[in-house]
Amino acid sequence: MTKKNITKHLHFVKIQFIYKKSDFLYFIFEM
Repeated sequence: MTKKNITKHLHFVKIQFIYKKSDFLYFIFEM
């Protein structure tokens, strides 16, 4: 794995995490 790929991967994971977190917040507000 090149350094570039690692950074790309980390960026993707971060985005996924943010989406999951916002989904969770939406879920709380819906209740």
